[in-house]
Amino acid sequence: MARIKEDVLRDYVGERVSRARKMLGISQVDLADRIGVTDKTIYNIEKGRNDVSFLILMKIAVTLCVPIECFVPALKQTQPIEFLEKL
Repeated sequence: MARIKEDVLRDYVGERVSRARKMLGISQVDLADRIGVTDKTIYNIEKGRNDVSFLILMKIAVTLCVPIECFVPALKQTQPIEFLEKL
């Protein structure tokens, strides 16, 4: 099974958050205020420096009016089953 490196995933998520935020013309400070985190947190997420909790990612998606799927890479249909079998 192909593994996703954590730093690559953080970079991917950060880039997608940044792109969605900029498309709506929302600043990092405004997004941070709307979801209850600091602007430094948003900056670090967008730069791929922070892991993002599901709750924060969900708040970002709702605030930016985009599906949460926009922030995560697509998995092949077999990947989740193979992952669960290894637990």
